[in-house]
Amino acid sequence: MGLALLAGLMIAGALPPWGWWPLAVLGIGLWGWLLIDLEWRSRVLVGAVVGLSHFVVALAWVPEFTAPGYPVLVLLETTFWTVASLGVRGRWAPLGLAGALTLAEAARYNSPFEGLPLAGVDLGQAGGPLLHAARLGGGYAVTLAAGLLGAALALAVVRRWAAVGPAVVAVLLPLSGFLLPDGSQTGEPLRVAVVQGGGPVGFRGVNTDFGEVLDRHLEATATIRPESVDLVLWPENAVTVDRELLVAHPYRELLQAMNRTGAAFVVGVVEDAGPESFWNRAYLLDPAASDPEFVTKAIRVPFGEYIPSRSFVDRLVDLSAIPSEAVPGHGPGILRSHAGNFAVSISYEVLFGERSREAVNLGGQVVLVPTNAASFKRTQVPGQELAAARLRAVETGRWVLQAAPTGYSAVVDQRGVVRQRTGISEQRVLRDEVPRRSGSTPFLVTGPWPTLCGAVVLLLLSAMTVRRRRDGTSGDTPAATP
Repeated sequence: MGLALLAGLMIAGALPPWGWWPLAVLGIGLWGWLLIDLEWRSRVLVGAVVGLSHFVVALAWVPEFTAPGYPVLVLLETTFWTVASLGVRGRWAPLGLAGALTLAEAARYNSPFEGLPLAGVDLGQAGGPLLHAARLGGGYAVTLAAGLLGAALALAVVRRWAAVGPAVVAVLLPLSGFLLPDGSQTGEPLRVAVVQGGGPVGFRGVNTDFGEVLDRHLEATATIRPESVDLVLWPENAVTVDRELLVAHPYRELLQAMNRTGAAFVVGVVEDAGPESFWNRAYLLDPAASDPEFVTKAIRVPFGEYIPSRSFVDRLVDLSAIPSEAVPGHGPGILRSHAGNFAVSISYEVLFGERSREAVNLGGQVVLVPTNAASFKRTQVPGQELAAARLRAVETGRWVLQAAPTGYSAVVDQRGVVRQRTGISEQRVLRDEVPRRSGSTPFLVTGPWPTLCGAVVLLLLSAMTVRRRRDGTSGDTPAATP
């Protein structure tokens, strides 16, 4: 159990803000080694300890928002890894774990309440060479590559030299992703400015002075020279209005900034949608267009932007910090302007590869991520959002621009390299020349399905090789030592 605890902590250590990506491979390898020839009760116990130790650390930011929800969320997420551990057995358990963990992460990323893609294995690999596997099958391919490399280590320890097979596949996945086409540049580069207004962190929306937030971003934008940029990106929640944007005072100030710079603006706006609801939108203000376009955030943060079963939960915990709920948007997140076509993933949506994939396949040339992590005192969530932006860049073959009011704002190229990044709380404008890109990647064509099918095959192969005793009993019980 001590080794299982260590395995979970090692996988957590790969995540931002630590980012020691080899630890996840070693942790998964240790986990798989522990499972070799274990009976089912022990496999459950090992999986539970690995999951608990990982998620207790990886979700340490949750108590800032809900202390009662922290243990519930940790136990819920641990369940997926426990089931993955239970599902593999026999002498080839490490190989089965690579497939089972990939499938468990896919399930965790999509359920319940649309999933929780934070604290994932793939996010811990954004700073390492396995990142390039994302071009083949998204974040799931990165998880599978890490699992296969861990399996190879575990099998090598017990001198099963067939471990060279998983090792070769684990190397080929990112190598192929690196070498395969990722699209091409279209037209002239886009001159961009990513604006971060700065300010304190650790404040919830109900305690925020939205006028100060707006002023800080206008102040930073004032440093942009006229006609020096084509696109200005502001963060999520940079503007909050209680009436239609077209007649709101902040809109007039934004128009003045747009006219002064001559650039298109993409701005995160919160608008009232009724007494107890709001829209979270990204508006495109284009000097070449008469009316603004917008996309509405479609994937909401459960227990952050809306409360599932609110009437029941309200009896158990104080919901005063979330007095209203976001109304989900529909359709792809794409904005079209004279400066180019932009795939937009608003904040939490950057963690979902399918959101950016859909918009890029409809013509998105650059991925924009207006986000807001100002409520977090720790850097875990901002760091993991930036890791997700790197995954989206590699998956789509597009540059990613991320803007946050207090950080991290960043410019990421199509290879997942962070070219520029702000610090927490600082006021800063990132300027760069960003290629508008077109063309496809394997992930844009197929999505994650080939990877998930490969994970199923690994799980089945592992099950088929379970040792059986001469009397025909299952390999769940270790064979007697000769």
